[in-house]
Amino acid sequence: IGPYLPYLKPALNNLPVQPVSAVLGADLKLQFEQNPQPTVRLSGKISGQSIVLHDAMGRALLNLPSMVIQGDDVQPLIGKMALASIDLTEPQLQVLRSKSGQINLLAAPANSKVAIKKEATGADSTRAQGQKDQKNAGTSRTNWQVSVDRVSLHGGSVTWSDETTQPHARLHAQNLQFQATQIAWPFAANKPLLFEGSSVVEQGSLSFAGTATDAMVSASAKLSAFPVSAVKPYVQAVLIPSLTASADVQAGLLWQAAGGEQKAALQVRLDEAQLSNMVLSKDKVRLAQAKQVGAKGAVIDLLAQSATLQEVQASGVQTRIERSATGRWMVQDWLFAHADDSPTSATSQATNTSSVSHAGPKWRVSLAEARLDAPHVEFVDRYPAPQSKKTVALDIKQIKARASGFELIDGEPGKKPMSFALSLNVAAGDASASGSASASSAKAAQDAGQLKLQGQLGLAPLSVQLDGQLQRLPIHAVEAYLGDALNVDVLRLDASYTGKFQMAQTPAGWQVKLAGDAILEDLQTSLRSAALAASSGAVAGDDLLNWHSLNVKALALDMQPGASLKLAVGEAAVTDFFARVVISEQGRLNLADIVKAAPASATSTAVTTKTIASGAD
Repeated sequence: IGPYLPYLKPALNNLPVQPVSAVLGADLKLQFEQNPQPTVRLSGKISGQSIVLHDAMGRALLNLPSMVIQGDDVQPLIGKMALASIDLTEPQLQVLRSKSGQINLLAAPANSKVAIKKEATGADSTRAQGQKDQKNAGTSRTNWQVSVDRVSLHGGSVTWSDETTQPHARLHAQNLQFQATQIAWPFAANKPLLFEGSSVVEQGSLSFAGTATDAMVSASAKLSAFPVSAVKPYVQAVLIPSLTASADVQAGLLWQAAGGEQKAALQVRLDEAQLSNMVLSKDKVRLAQAKQVGAKGAVIDLLAQSATLQEVQASGVQTRIERSATGRWMVQDWLFAHADDSPTSATSQATNTSSVSHAGPKWRVSLAEARLDAPHVEFVDRYPAPQSKKTVALDIKQIKARASGFELIDGEPGKKPMSFALSLNVAAGDASASGSASASSAKAAQDAGQLKLQGQLGLAPLSVQLDGQLQRLPIHAVEAYLGDALNVDVLRLDASYTGKFQMAQTPAGWQVKLAGDAILEDLQTSLRSAALAASSGAVAGDDLLNWHSLNVKALALDMQPGASLKLAVGEAAVTDFFARVVISEQGRLNLADIVKAAPASATSTAVTTKTIASGAD
């Protein structure tokens, strides 16, 4: 058709697709009869080879080596078109998004602007006449009935190029297979269109299938072993470190139009989404890794404004969580900062979000279960308290956490408490070490304490009810969170506790209850304050208070708003006790100054202490 394109140019100028070349062929049978109405019937085959299309800017868009259309019964006088098949062989489609964000499939030719403008100008004047003509011809216009038994596409490829990203994104799908059957217009009542297909997308496999009518679409898709690095330009727009992983996704879509007793529906299903062998790195340094991170059983109902998730899980997680001396978390340095991230902008967005969230129905989000399995996490906090020069370092291993029954209503936590369980091993870490394995790992493993908690957690209002087992938790490792509140340095203190703990936030204040047995082991303190050292007849750095073990049984604590704190001890025993005790001329015990005096404006809480029995070894 190349030699004839100049004759067709006026008709093709305004199209976003421009034909360049093609070889067309036909093998048709024409039948005409009048009995008593005239009848024209066409059947046979139309073929095309070497079909080449360019976009509006003259760039390659489609290369179709072969197309065959097989017609069974085409009757133009009565508006009937029945096709047996449409076969497309090895089509190659090039889809491009330009720097301006325009997609070549939709772009209008540059020389069509004048025509478009003239058309828009005359649209109002011609619309009324067109509607009048349509009304007058309403009874005589032919209503076409179109059916295609099968549409097949074999060995196709699609290339997506995006010039809006830096570097430019490029995705390639090859070996595309597609087939659709039972195609009809208008759609038959109980005969929906059926379609299915498959492709290889950047070394990952894609398959999809579904059904469709003019009132319903149901589709599902599965993507396996897709390399996340293929979409690196899009990820880098948000995330600074490099992300590598293999993605597996199973998803579905349901759209249903309202009609009769049938309600409208628009649902997105996420049967399973998983990232495997995930690694986050920067400058060849591994920041985090996980064996698997994923979700399953998600249903998002856009019309009902609800989202339910069956499970969210992460396993094999190893990372280092760190906060700098300026109070900035490392995760904040992983994300690109945008111009609208300022506090003023955030406040404005929060205000707008608040006003919008109450304008319509409330979104409800529920999560049945969340699970975390983290073999090793290093935690380093160089800003534990204002003006603190100390660092908190923890080496945490074998983290297993589970939570169930989480709910959000219009962005706010639900009132129903969720169940949770947590277990881990923790030891004092090394703030100077980096990476998943530190030099102190062996020693940390020997000195590791254990924590096991299970109970319920409420978020609105905040409440906690749990049973806990704590064994030799390194309290000295988190002493820096006390800031400048102590006149001594806690060199070593391991805490153990078995019992119950309850805490609840009420309008009047906090309610706290504790009941169980506690052991404080290997306490070692040294003098930090020069004043306390002088009053103790020592110098800074000398021992002040040490013991091997303080065993407290039947410990009960009850704190209620507006009431004095109640503390009961069933039995207390201390072993290998050492204390540097000095009583001043004013009769004040130096040990009373371990905790710095509160500001004069602060009010103290009355404490009622009851000792049932006590003993010392």
